Amino acid sequence: PIAIAMGLVIVGFLWVLAIISKVPPKVVVVSTMVPLAFFVVWKNRQIVTRLIDTSELKDVPYFCFAFLCFGGLTFIASIKMGQGEFPGMFFNMDSSLRLGHAWNMLYAKTYPPDSIFVLNSKHAYHYGAPAAVAAISAITRLSMHKAMFWIFCPILLLGTFSIFFRIVKEVCGNSLSQKISLLLFTPFVLL
Repeated sequence: PIAIAMGLVIVGFLWVLAIISKVPPKVVVVSTMVPLAFFVVWKNRQIVTRLIDTSELKDVPYFCFAFLCFGGLTFIASIKMGQGEFPGMFFNMDSSLRLGHAWNMLYAKTYPPDSIFVLNSKHAYHYGAPAAVAAISAITRLSMHKAMFWIFCPILLLGTFSIFFRIVKEVCGNSLSQKISLLLFTPFVLL
């Protein structure tokens, strides 16, 4: 999950870089990320085969429970916003803005893109995630809101939690203190 989330961040960077370079972004993303993905899997093939290690399977239920405590509300909200022909609701005031930015990035010819949200002004920030969403939508042909809320947001959420889980596991080891530490630092555990 960490590598996939990092890959999505790189996809957003490449999409923006392609727009700046006046090169078709879809071509740049696909021609760069497909070989890179194969290389990463080949280079880490031993780690990939260890994913099925049975000694780690006992942590899966706890990982899932802790993930729900960490980002369950965000995950469910994301799934809800991705439903239908268009988002029927937004659970965060930035969600519609970022979705609008993703649409702008899909059709952008210059960087930063023109945007009705910031009419007559251009801001060259906060376009990495929308650029990654635009790339996912362009490559998979999913509607923009489904690419954002069903693919990008859950993968980024899972990647973020996986980094957090890995840090706690490295610091505390595989013990009861790890499990308690993890729950104490998840934002929604008190809910």
